[in-house]
Amino acid sequence: EEVDDLTTPREVEHRAYFPTVHAREQFLQQIGPEGFRLSLDELDEPDAEYRYGVSFCRVDRVDLESIDALVIDLYLRVGTAGGEYDGRETEVRR
Repeated sequence: EEVDDLTTPREVEHRAYFPTVHAREQFLQQIGPEGFRLSLDELDEPDAEYRYGVSFCRVDRVDLESIDALVIDLYLRVGTAGGEYDGRETEVRR
């Protein structure tokens, strides 16, 4: 049985949602120089508290130490901008 080598870098997609376009822009200015590919969206629910979304992807290692440090940093920066970090996903490699 093959095991996924989590130290092998692969694309990791993160998602976050913000209450205003301005809050989302504040966050995007922070991560702009860090090499993330960005995709913006807006929920079709006008009353949603966190309506303005962003998906941001970059190739990173996903071993526990590396991904935890990255996610904690992103979680804190999203929160500082007034948003909510919605998680990450990546592919399993065998």
